[in-house]
Amino acid sequence: MYKDVTRGILSGLLATSLLSLLTLGSGLVPQFKLVTLLIGITRAVLEGSGLPAPLAGWLWFFAIGGVWWGAWFAIIAPIIPGRSFGIKGTVFGLVIGLAVIWTIMPLAAGGALGMQLSFWQPVVTISEHLLYGLSLGLIYSWLSKH
Repeated sequence: MYKDVTRGILSGLLATSLLSLLTLGSGLVPQFKLVTLLIGITRAVLEGSGLPAPLAGWLWFFAIGGVWWGAWFAIIAPIIPGRSFGIKGTVFGLVIGLAVIWTIMPLAAGGALGMQLSFWQPVVTISEHLLYGLSLGLIYSWLSKH
């Protein structure tokens, strides 16, 4: 189990890095940045810590995407539907994407499903989490074989 969780965390960090690069590199929709949602929450949580909000948002983003979700994927992968880790990761990404638009978006002043930010925000958020989950599953599968 320890090796699985370690692989999950490493996979989560790599998948989060990939998603971060794609999010930052997409000049098409610059207003859609997952980290900006976390900045508002992080300000409230870490107020007075001395960390600037963008840095705290990025740290929070990698802690959640890399450590938290990576470890949980490794733990629950055996019960996630699907024959391959790629499919399991995609299902996992869909579930966490839905959780984000139902919980994090309203907390980050995005309104219900993030619609206050943009009409397309929920679609983009789900798409990003599907990509994250697929990447997570494929990387986890690759690491399991090596």
